[in-house]
Amino acid sequence: MISASSKKNTLWVQIKKSRNLYLFVIPAIVFYLIFHYSPMYFLQVAFRDYRLTRPLEASPWVQFKYFDQLFTTREFWTAFMNTLSISIQKLVFSFPIPIILAVLLNEIQNARAKQIYQTIIYLPHFISWVIISGIIYSFTAVPDGLFNKILDLFGAEPIIFLGEKKLFQPILVIS
Repeated sequence: MISASSKKNTLWVQIKKSRNLYLFVIPAIVFYLIFHYSPMYFLQVAFRDYRLTRPLEASPWVQFKYFDQLFTTREFWTAFMNTLSISIQKLVFSFPIPIILAVLLNEIQNARAKQIYQTIIYLPHFISWVIISGIIYSFTAVPDGLFNKILDLFGAEPIIFLGEKKLFQPILVIS
């Protein structure tokens, strides 16, 4: 029978032998401690009457008071249903499009043309969302946006694209 102290010694011997491997793992452990474990401490803010002027420990517990406020407001359910609707629309429209594009690109025989089309298709992935939202805003702006200028050419009234309830979700999903 092996004693507990000899098991402990063999463990330390093995750790000492593989110390380079353990040193290699230390940055990952530190990363998880800082960015995954330590934020768990601040989850209690949701259950306390927290104010910036007092420390977290001095804030009294209010249990589920703020969750009750959240779930009983009419605006929450409107926002929840909008989020659900947008997520489903994005899933329905964005899931098959890459597959269809991949099949279409695979059918192109000319290698040079295939590379050009791939570059054009992948180019938006390298543009920041801030820039894309700025482009969408400039296309849909009320007096001087591209779409309203086109409407103006045909004599139609300008449309507030991002202010219309029925147009906002499709513009968001398409973007």
